Amino acid sequence: MTEPKGRLSDPDLETEALVGTIVDGRYRLDAVIGRGGMGVVFRGEHVSIRRPVAVKVLHTSLAGVPELRGRFEREAWAIGRIDHPNCISIFDFGAMPDGSLYLAMELLDGEPLSDLLAREEYLSPARALRILRHVLSGLEHVHAAGIVHRDIKPENIIIVRQDDDREFAKLLDFGIAKMVGAEVDDSVKLTQAGMAFGTPVYMSPEQAIGNPIDGRADLYAISVLAFELMCGKPPFYTDDKIALLSMHTTREPPAMRDCLPVGAAMIPEAVEALLRRGLAKRPGERIPSASAYIEAIDDFLTDSDPLSGLEQRPSLGELTGAHPLVPVDDPFAGMGVGDGRGTGSAPVMLDDAGAAPAPGSPRGPTPRPAPRPGAPSTTRIRARSEPTTSIRRRPVWTYLIGGLIAAAIGVGIAVVTTRGDGPSNKLPAGSAAEAAAEKLGQGDPEGALRLLTAVQDKIQADPLAQLQLGHAHAALRQNAKALAAYDLALVLSPSLEADADLRAALAAMTTVSTKGKNDPEQIGRAFLFMAQRTKIADARDRVVAAAQDDSMVLRAAALPVVDKLGLGDRVDWFRVYVLDLEQGKTCDERKPAVAKLRALGDARAIDVLKKAIERKDKRKAVNGCLVDDASSAVVYLTERAGPPPAP
Repeated sequence: MTEPKGRLSDPDLETEALVGTIVDGRYRLDAVIGRGGMGVVFRGEHVSIRRPVAVKVLHTSLAGVPELRGRFEREAWAIGRIDHPNCISIFDFGAMPDGSLYLAMELLDGEPLSDLLAREEYLSPARALRILRHVLSGLEHVHAAGIVHRDIKPENIIIVRQDDDREFAKLLDFGIAKMVGAEVDDSVKLTQAGMAFGTPVYMSPEQAIGNPIDGRADLYAISVLAFELMCGKPPFYTDDKIALLSMHTTREPPAMRDCLPVGAAMIPEAVEALLRRGLAKRPGERIPSASAYIEAIDDFLTDSDPLSGLEQRPSLGELTGAHPLVPVDDPFAGMGVGDGRGTGSAPVMLDDAGAAPAPGSPRGPTPRPAPRPGAPSTTRIRARSEPTTSIRRRPVWTYLIGGLIAAAIGVGIAVVTTRGDGPSNKLPAGSAAEAAAEKLGQGDPEGALRLLTAVQDKIQADPLAQLQLGHAHAALRQNAKALAAYDLALVLSPSLEADADLRAALAAMTTVSTKGKNDPEQIGRAFLFMAQRTKIADARDRVVAAAQDDSMVLRAAALPVVDKLGLGDRVDWFRVYVLDLEQGKTCDERKPAVAKLRALGDARAIDVLKKAIERKDKRKAVNGCLVDDASSAVVYLTERAGPPPAP
């Protein structure tokens, strides 16, 4: 085959025309494996040596744009300077007869990190850190070559299998890489062609405002990515790109515990401290180099502390010897719930990483052995030979519900000491679960928590201890931690979902308190856990009722769960939208309900909208921002309803 003589103007048609051709007399293009705004990536083969390759071809229509052509050439130049196993390799670069450019690179058999994250929602800290260690190893080499990548994101990291490592990471796409120095003219602004100078979600503050950057900008992006991998969402996000860049420059990242999906155990404090340092606004306050970042990660992943808490929680199959559960694709828009696979990490306190080298200290790429991947857990659940005792204790729900009632009437109390008869639970004599249950029965959830935390390394495979841990956290209104413990308990012993105290705790978590802060996302997680992880007969009815409750907090909590569970046909949407219109605190908060009522097409909304138009507070109109939309909706709904019936 020979070079194609002509090219069609439409980029997609150009793509079809190139399949089957030979580029530059060397590379046969066999199939399209990727498309982007600038070009197409083909699976191909070097026709002489039969080496599989990936060939990236710049669209002909863009080859004449100097900025974009420069970006393509920049990628070839940058990759050509780099020879590292954690960075993609380039074999060739050239021009085609029609003026378009091509890059011949190694063909990777793997998946983008973005696909892995979309499928699994979040990763355990150990797993995330191992993947990021690969990327940092590549960046260490890149930075030593005087290059800043400037576009670290999940889509630019490919996960492949290499030798015994099933999640070996390779860094791609150096199209907007920057040379630190004068070897390349960096005055060409790629943004002139409408191309983002980086990806806003991962952009460092100095990059966002156009200040000079160095490798620490890439390390900031790594920290954003680490946060996203462990929490399932980045620390900052909004659809408004300008607002997003402002968040990077002015807003502190949220606490990771507030962002964790249900089912994920707490992030070790030392890991969170490391990421907070990586996310510092000023480059001089960040981790100074990829080498220092790797050293800190190695400290966390060291084998010297087998109880580090970073290891992914063993699956039920690993604990029992049964086959592992099949992963389920179960994303939930920032409100994830454990699916029984046992992923996540155990809460743990770690020492801070050792002191990192001072900013500016010379650090070249230093080879170091990768941490040994954690061996599969050999723990097994065995029948206990110890005698058991029947413990009659005060049920957790006594002080859970009591505390809720007290909060509702404005009286702050920690524990209600009213004695109640709870279920008789047979707990192993002398076990941590028994001791914790005793503390809980005495109205001392703090004591139960201290007791269980002291032996946390020994109770990871103990469902009864995890259940008591959940009860202790629930009694202290630490709902995210409670759900994480309950999740593990049910993974280990699904029948524990019938535990009366667990069910009472879920009821408490899904109730709005009139005293203290109510977090709709946390309440929603509890609703979802109740509906998916228990056999409570009316769990879904409770979700539907909450979705149309008078309380804005309950509606905000339950509506995402309704969508997740496919219960929308059971919701009275007219009621929901009317309540939103009436209860929104500002005009801007009330305005979306106008469009929703119009779309609903219910003539009952006509009077509601008229009242909204006329709404006043202290004789002043308060809905000015929605008057036009509401008036238009009234006309539309009136015409749709038709004339009133004749008398």
